[in-house]
Amino acid sequence: MFKNESNVIIYQMKTQPSQNFTQQHFTVSHDFLDRYQLACAKRIADILLVSPEKVLVKTNDNLEKWLVSDAFEKGEIEALKEWKVILQNPDIQEIVRRLTEDSDEGQRLRQSSPFVGILSKEEICQIREECEKAATF
Repeated sequence: MFKNESNVIIYQMKTQPSQNFTQQHFTVSHDFLDRYQLACAKRIADILLVSPEKVLVKTNDNLEKWLVSDAFEKGEIEALKEWKVILQNPDIQEIVRRLTEDSDEGQRLRQSSPFVGILSKEEICQIREECEKAATF
């Protein structure tokens, strides 16, 4: 996902998991993005509860790389540092609670989520399709 010069959100997505990516141009509401991110977070939470070590290794690897890169702005770096502290908590239920919190704070944290790479492309496509079907534009 990226924005073009007209500030229209561009999604590169697959209509079928076996297809190549195509670009779809459409405007997406913040509400839709928040619901989509929450749906992804809930799926990640399910995986976290079953395989915490696998998820935590990947997220900590992401954080290690991202915190030393220059690809993020100051606010994003602060959120990533918050995630680093959250992920050090040995209570997996607390990590799940923070990841799936349906609040402004939860939304803010999910906008800088270190959980990239946990869901497969197929899972991401399925969640997106479910959110699109549920959307009432």
